[in-house]
Amino acid sequence: IQLEGMSLYDAIHLSVITGTTIGYGNITPSSDNGRLFLAVYAILVCNVVGGFLDVAKTYLEAFCHESATVSKKKRRPVPRNKKRN
Repeated sequence: IQLEGMSLYDAIHLSVITGTTIGYGNITPSSDNGRLFLAVYAILVCNVVGGFLDVAKTYLEAFCHESATVSKKKRRPVPRNKKRN
């Protein structure tokens, strides 16, 4: 299957690069319809990728908060004004 004169590999590469907003520019659609489709695709897929990243952000926030809470509980208070021998 070839659309826009791209191989399947090139189409997947373009989809991933566009979806992650990297945009190398090495592969581009050649027709006006292809450009229009890619513009709509980019708007949709960036929101989907953002949704995936939000889930990861929430998980990492909870993990870091839990780690910080555990490390605070394990700390022993440092005695103040105690003379050393």
